[in-house]
Amino acid sequence: MDMVLLRLRSEISLPIMKELVPHYLQDTGRERLDYLEDGKNVFKLRLKLCSSLYPINERIRDFFLEYDRHTLRTSPPWGSELLEAINSLKNVDSTALLQFLHPILNMLLHLIGNGGETLQVAAFRAMVNIVTRVQQESADDAERNHFLVNYVDYTFDDFGGRQAPVYPGLSTVWGSLARSKVILSHCSHFNLRC
Repeated sequence: MDMVLLRLRSEISLPIMKELVPHYLQDTGRERLDYLEDGKNVFKLRLKLCSSLYPINERIRDFFLEYDRHTLRTSPPWGSELLEAINSLKNVDSTALLQFLHPILNMLLHLIGNGGETLQVAAFRAMVNIVTRVQQESADDAERNHFLVNYVDYTFDDFGGRQAPVYPGLSTVWGSLARSKVILSHCSHFNLRC
């Protein structure tokens, strides 16, 4: 894993030009460039790769993998590996969670609506944990969380009537959630009104 992190972070030093001349990116005009401090590398840049497609965090990657196996029915029906992956989400760094917040919440909602009783409870607990952490760590002055507001806006937006919103699927999930006595019994544990 350390080798992967080394490739994802780098530091670069570059010279700074006094002014941009026409065609400065072409090889033929490079001799006419005038740099500050005789072309010394004075501008330092630190790079860190942040992918929104492939999670670097092992726990998120395991959750995605086990979720796919479960939904594609390539894992045993009881989902013990998925249950373990869901439970490990509480140990994920908040920055990594924010990077994949939308897909994680969508997958947890799907499991709440379509998983077995054990997976429903685990997904519900994980969702409460994630939402609570995100809210605590990144609320604005009005105590609204930009990430959660964007998620709700995107999920329930019908784009001015031009396309169907995502919420019909979520309504099914919440209806299923409301019928689950196990989830209702856990609402009091989280001081929630369900």
